[in-house]
Amino acid sequence: MLPAIVDMARRGAFAWIDHGRQRTSTTHIYNLVHAVKLALKAGAGGRAYFVADEEVSTAHDFLSRLAATQGVDLGERSIPGAIARPLARVVEAAWARLRGGKPPMSRFAVTMLSRTVTVDTRRAREELGYRPVITVDEGLKGLDDDVE
Repeated sequence: MLPAIVDMARRGAFAWIDHGRQRTSTTHIYNLVHAVKLALKAGAGGRAYFVADEEVSTAHDFLSRLAATQGVDLGERSIPGAIARPLARVVEAAWARLRGGKPPMSRFAVTMLSRTVTVDTRRAREELGYRPVITVDEGLKGLDDDVE
């Protein structure tokens, strides 16, 4: 996701949907691996365990912080979700007929950025003893270290 967002921002093609007010859960890979190890030891077969970082943030807050690790400011330009969702359907269909390949705007991406997407980690916490091992800030700091 990061390379695509950075590329769009650098080309001036990035816009928030509904100002990025939607709430989102994130999961750092270290937290995911930790949860998988716990599930292998204590998980019940056939049970789903949702895992996430400790904090829930808005899309605007998280993606702005994520892009900043690459020295990119996403700005404040925004379009309403009520326009973006149908527009994505049209763009995706037209792109498939006229050009083929990956469209510049997809229904999936617009849906994910225009809706609250959070998970309930209660089962993983109660049954597995899951607690995040890295914070969002620590994970983002690791990306800062990669910037040249």
